[in-house]
Amino acid sequence: MCSMISATAHAENKSIEVIHHWVSDSEVAAVNTIKQELEKRGVVWKDTAIGGANGANAEQSLRARIVAGNPPGAMQMLGYDAATWA
Repeated sequence: MCSMISATAHAENKSIEVIHHWVSDSEVAAVNTIKQELEKRGVVWKDTAIGGANGANAEQSLRARIVAGNPPGAMQMLGYDAATWA
């Protein structure tokens, strides 16, 4: 995911909005590590954390954002959930 985010951010404005459902203390710590590494490379991570329903709330938000014409730069989801978008 990090390489995808870095490539996307590099091609655009060096910032990326990421929707994810990492909201527990340990997950937030991991996200902060990714953010810090991206910041070292000049990339700003715009955080959109949506907890609940094991990622279903975040995916629902993604669908609404796409329909509204305002998709994020990246979305964290499980592989089998991503297959439904193919």
